[in-house]
Amino acid sequence: GSTFAGLINNDQPTIAQRLANDLLLWNETPGWQRALRERILAAQIIEQYGREKILEWYLNSADYGRLAYGADAAAWTYFGKSATDLTLSEAAILAATAQTPGLNPHDAPELVTEHQNQTLQTMLVQGYINADEYKQANEERTKILEPRQLESELAPAYTNFLMEQLSKQFDLERIKRGGLQVTSTLDFNLQTQAVCASEIQLARISPSQENGSHSIKEADCEAARLLPSTSIGNQALVTQELDANIVVLNPQNGEILAMVGDTTPGSDPAHLPGHPPGTIISPFIYLTAFTRGYNPASLLWDVPSGLPAKMVGVENPDQNFHGPVRLRTALVNDYVIPAAQMLFQMGSDNVLRLVRQFGINSSEILGDQSATSMNILDDGEVTLLEITQAFGIMANNGISSGQVFNSSPTTNGDTTVEPVTIRKVTNSLGELWMNCQDHPVNCQVQTKPVISAQLAYLITHILSDETARWPSLGHPNPLEIGRPAAAKIGQTSQESDAWTVGYTPGLVIGVWMGSNTSGHQQKVPVS
Repeated sequence: GSTFAGLINNDQPTIAQRLANDLLLWNETPGWQRALRERILAAQIIEQYGREKILEWYLNSADYGRLAYGADAAAWTYFGKSATDLTLSEAAILAATAQTPGLNPHDAPELVTEHQNQTLQTMLVQGYINADEYKQANEERTKILEPRQLESELAPAYTNFLMEQLSKQFDLERIKRGGLQVTSTLDFNLQTQAVCASEIQLARISPSQENGSHSIKEADCEAARLLPSTSIGNQALVTQELDANIVVLNPQNGEILAMVGDTTPGSDPAHLPGHPPGTIISPFIYLTAFTRGYNPASLLWDVPSGLPAKMVGVENPDQNFHGPVRLRTALVNDYVIPAAQMLFQMGSDNVLRLVRQFGINSSEILGDQSATSMNILDDGEVTLLEITQAFGIMANNGISSGQVFNSSPTTNGDTTVEPVTIRKVTNSLGELWMNCQDHPVNCQVQTKPVISAQLAYLITHILSDETARWPSLGHPNPLEIGRPAAAKIGQTSQESDAWTVGYTPGLVIGVWMGSNTSGHQQKVPVS
């Protein structure tokens, strides 16, 4: 009866069974068949290798939490010493941690102390230690090291996103055990240049950051010479520390080539909470208008009386009105009033439906058409990765490219095309687990038409028109790079979030800069 119950509950009561389960059967579906195979394998391992060898394997492979696998790795992680130098008290802590890795000395110190005492009591009762040894170990004040920073120093946000995608394909615990060789899409040189360029630009803008921890010399950063000269003479004084995110994608295959940011909320370019999109979302308003008969030469009115009552208070970034303007001019110069008029005319629900098709699934952007007031500049939050991927679709003639995971459906039940971070995964034996490069293995690479090539061409042609944006950016300006390139700037009404997205057929770059402090009140230069 107990054996049958163990099969049903998939218990692992012996060390040999845990070894078989963790190292041999991890990829099999849980159930009575795997439980039976686990017991048979455990019996065979014991018969062939003996219990002492099994104990050695277990101690060298057990999970002790915090990505520490094996007793020696755990000893260095928590105590800063080899397992051969552990005291009885420290060894009892590790023995207890191996039973529940999530309750380790870093994440649950109080529970660890309780479990340590229970382990020592069991050893005393079973005669492994005497009363004096128990008392000495129980009274010992064990020093636990501070947790180490395990994130990638160069690309923590990218590493986090890659691990997230890996866990959709394989068991996360098996991934954490290591032994896998993952070929990523990250371009090391591009990532390095993006990091140093963002830090140098932040130091130029914010005096507090320039005198703080900024240590990168401009001479050591090749990308720094491409940065625009920044003057805050007629800008509000930047008194708070700013943050910057950068995402670089290949729009043709959806690969992420660089991602600047960390994993803290608001600083992660791949996850919510994000930032108010402001006018970076305006191309999708005009794209909706193109589906209703408008064109780049359509006449719009940038005048005080042009707004509906519920949008009173919306202003252009330069706080001026420009009279009759072509749609092309209104879009590239970031004139808000014509965009607000067009949003009201098209209907926020229709624009939002198109925005969702581009993979921007964050909620509450563009406002509610039935609300008493609307402000397209400050509604909702989006992530930089969403925005960059959406513009990449226009760079790729209206086609979305990337990887599809069955576990990532959209609100309408369709699958989400996610950017690609993984090219290939092999294990320690050289066996191919995943391949998105040559012949796909466990990798669903997909291209998905979102809009027609004609509509994508219209937006790209407008955003590539350097002459059209001279009224707002002047000539020359930082968005002129000596070759045709589409570019769009965006900002919120309080100028607390600044966006810039630029693309060519082979590359799309998205940049966000702002303050992550509550209220988003810090003004940020747009260029």
